[in-house]
Amino acid sequence: MTTIKDALSRVRSIRILDGGTSHEALPPVFRTAAQELARETGAQVAAGVIRGEARLEPGAFYLSPWTKDEPPASAPPVEEEPPGRGGPPSAPQTGEEGILLRLTPDGSGHLASSHPSLLFGFLTHLLRELVGEDVAPLAAEKVFRPAFRWNRPTFDFFLTQEGRIQKGLDRESYVRRLAESGFTHVEVNGLAFPRALETGPPGEAYPMFYTYCPALDQFVESDLGAGLYPKEYLEANLAFLRENAELARKYGLVPGLLSFEPRHVPEAFFQRYPMLRGARVDHPFRSFKPRYNMTIAHPLVREHYAQMLRRLMEVVPELGYFSIWTNDSGAGFEHTQSLYVGRNGGAYLIREWKSQEEIARVAGENALRFLRVLRDAGREVSPGFRVLTRMESFYGEHDVVWGGLEEGLEVETASLAARGWEMPYTHPRYPDSSSFPAGSVYQESLAPEEARLARELEDRSSHAHFYFAAGPWAIFSPLVGVPYPSLTHARLKLLHDHGVEHLAHMGGTHPPHLVPFNVNHEVLRSFQFDPQGELEAVLRRMAMRLTRGKTPDQGVGPRAPARPGTVDSDSREESTGAPGSDAGHHLADTLMKAWSLAEEAILAFPHVTPLYSIYGFVWYRLWARPLVPNIEAIPLRERAYYQDHMCTTPHNPNNVDLSRDVLFQLTTVADARKALERTDANVWEPLDAAIGILGEAEEEAQAALGEENVIRDQWVRLSALRCWLTTQRNVAAWVVGVPGFMEAESEEEREGCRRVLAEMVESELANSRRLMALLETGVEFMATTDQAETPLIHGGNLEELLEKRMALMEAHRNDEPYIDPEYMERKAGQPA
Repeated sequence: MTTIKDALSRVRSIRILDGGTSHEALPPVFRTAAQELARETGAQVAAGVIRGEARLEPGAFYLSPWTKDEPPASAPPVEEEPPGRGGPPSAPQTGEEGILLRLTPDGSGHLASSHPSLLFGFLTHLLRELVGEDVAPLAAEKVFRPAFRWNRPTFDFFLTQEGRIQKGLDRESYVRRLAESGFTHVEVNGLAFPRALETGPPGEAYPMFYTYCPALDQFVESDLGAGLYPKEYLEANLAFLRENAELARKYGLVPGLLSFEPRHVPEAFFQRYPMLRGARVDHPFRSFKPRYNMTIAHPLVREHYAQMLRRLMEVVPELGYFSIWTNDSGAGFEHTQSLYVGRNGGAYLIREWKSQEEIARVAGENALRFLRVLRDAGREVSPGFRVLTRMESFYGEHDVVWGGLEEGLEVETASLAARGWEMPYTHPRYPDSSSFPAGSVYQESLAPEEARLARELEDRSSHAHFYFAAGPWAIFSPLVGVPYPSLTHARLKLLHDHGVEHLAHMGGTHPPHLVPFNVNHEVLRSFQFDPQGELEAVLRRMAMRLTRGKTPDQGVGPRAPARPGTVDSDSREESTGAPGSDAGHHLADTLMKAWSLAEEAILAFPHVTPLYSIYGFVWYRLWARPLVPNIEAIPLRERAYYQDHMCTTPHNPNNVDLSRDVLFQLTTVADARKALERTDANVWEPLDAAIGILGEAEEEAQAALGEENVIRDQWVRLSALRCWLTTQRNVAAWVVGVPGFMEAESEEEREGCRRVLAEMVESELANSRRLMALLETGVEFMATTDQAETPLIHGGNLEELLEKRMALMEAHRNDEPYIDPEYMERKAGQPA
C-alpha cells in the first residue's frame, strides 16, 4: 500500500494557485500553509501566485481557494490514469464549507479550501492524522466537510482576557495553535495593559471588571466621545488589536470582537452632556461609586457607536462579528430587569408608572435597535458581519429580544430552552443537582426543545452558537491542560448529532509553551475534519504519536526543515498505530487507560458550587487562603498577603464565609455535605489509579522518550487536578464544619462539626505540601503571570503563599468555629 505519507514525500514543488481571485485578495494563509507543508516535506515553495489552470505533473502540489465559479485546478487527463482522475475538481455548492484534496502516488495533486479558516487546520489534520492511510482513494479527489461551520473562542482567556499577561506567552504560537486545533474564528480586542484605566475608591473591586471584554471606546473614539481617554492609551490598545488581527489573517482565522456593551463611560462625559446619561450599570455591593453608560435611546449615542465601529473597521476591515455581553461588569441595557440596581435608564425610552410588561417591551426593542445599528455599521465594510448576544441577561425581556432576532443578529448560549441563568439540565451522575459549569462536558444531553428553537432561528436566517468548554477558564481554573479527550469527544458528538453548526468555545485554547500535549483540542481538530471517525482509533493514533517522543505541536515556531523526500523523521506506525516498539505500545496503552480513569473521576466530581469550579477558584484565592475554623480570628494584617488580591470588597462575607458571596448563598450545609460524601465515595479511587499507572510508567517513559515526556506531563497535570479537587472537597468540608457548627442545635452535632474540621485541616495541609512539590516539577500546570499579580490571575509566588497558608492553618487549626453573622454590616460601617 502506498500511503499518503509516501505520496507527500514525493512532492517537490508547492505552488499557490489564485483560484480566480486577485493576488491582493488571496489570503496570506495560503502562503503560510505552503511554507508549513514545505517544512514537513522538504519541497520548495514556488515564488508568486499562479493564475489560471494548474498542470498536475509529478511532484507538483497546489494550494488554492475552492469556489463555485472558479475551481482551483484543472489538468488534461493523464493517459495512465483511470477516468475521473484528471480535469477540474468539483465545485462546492453555494454556502457549503469544505476541503477538497487530490493526491496521487507520484506526489501531484491539490488541496483547495472553500474558506481560508479551514485551510491550516485541515493541513494539520492531514499531516498528523491521515498520513498513514492509503493514498489511492485520493487520486479521484475527496471532499472533507467540517463538523462545525463556526468554531470560535468566546472569552479567549490567554489572547485577549485576564491571561494575556501569562508568563512567556507568545501570541503567534497561540493563534497558530487555534488554527491547528480547528478553530475558524478568533477574538482580537484585548487591552495592551494589565488593567484598564478605570479607577475607584479604596477597597473597591470594580476596576478589575474592566480588564476583560474591553468596549469599543477603549480602541477608537467618536466625535461625541472625543477626549474621554488618552490618545496614547487608545493607540496602544488599537495596535494590540491590529497585531492580533494580522496573526488571524496569517493563519486564516476570521477576527472578531467580544465586548461588554453598552459600557459605563467616565463621569466627565456627563458633565459635558448631562442629558445623555443612560442606565446605572454597576453592582452596588462590589462598587463604591455609581457608574452610568450613555443612553442608547438617543440617536446621537447610537451614531457614536456606529462611528466607533466604522473607524475600527477602517483599521481592521476583516472583522467578521461582534459578540455583545451585557448587564454585568459595568455594562447594561436601559430599563432591563437584570440591571443590578433594577430597571433604570435615560429619559427617552419610557415615562414613569408604566407596567412591567410595557417596560420590558420597550427595553427589549431598544436593545434590538442597538444590535441592528452595530450590524448595519459593520456591514458597510464587511457584508456578512454578524452581531451576537447572550440571552441570560434578558430574562425579563426574553420574548421581545428572541422575537427580534433576524439575519445577522444571533445568540450564543448553553441552552436555548433556558431563561436567565438556570440551566434545565442536571449533573450526569447526580440527578438531584444542576450544579456544574454550563456548556462543559458535564452537560451530556440536549432536550428536544433545543432543536425546535434552533430551527426557529434558522428559519429567520439567524443562528445559535452553543457553548463548548474543554480548555482554560471555563472549568478547572486556573489549571491548564487537564486531559479528558473522550468527554471532549462526547460533548462534540452530542452537539453535532443535534445539528449544531456553530460552536462558541469558552476560554479558547492553551499556549503551546504551557501545554505541549494539548489532548482535548487534538480531539477537537480530529472531530472537526472527521466527525464520523471512531473515537478509539483517534485516541490510539494520538497516544501513539505522543509516546514516540514527539509532541503534536512541534510545528509551533521555527524548526529545521525535514530531509528532502520525507514528511518527517517518524515512521509510519506513529500515525497508524502499526506495530512498532513494545515500549511505544505499552506507553500508549498506559496513556489511554490513565485518560479513561481520570474521566471517570472528573464525571464523579459533584461541584460544590459552579463559581468555585471556574474563575471563582482564583478570584477567592482558594489555594492561598487558610482553611481554618474561624477565618476572622487571623488578624487582618496577617491575611493581607492573599486578601489584597481577592476579588472582593472589605465587607464581602466571602472574606470569612466560603458559603457566601455578596448577597448570594453559594451553597448550603446540606448540599455541601452531599458534595463531601460524593467526592470521597466516587472521585479518589479512579483518579489515584490514573496517577498511579502514570507514575509506574515514568521511568520507562524517561528511558524511551527523555526527561520531558507525555507520561510525566500528564502525571503532573492529573496530580495537580487531584490537589484542585481536594481543595474543592475541603471547601465543602469547611461549609459542613463551620456554618454547620453555627446551625447545630446540640453539643453532639457541634462535636461532629469539629471532627470534620480537624480532618479538613489535616487534609488541606497535606494537599498544600503536594501542591508545593508539583510547583518544583518544571511542568507549568496553571496560569500565572510574571507581571503584577491581579485578583484574576495568580503570580509566580504561589509556593511562598502556600508556606504562609500552612503556618496560619497550623496556628489556628483549633480555633472555635465561628462566622460573625453581622460581618457585612459591621465592616460596611468602618472607614475604607
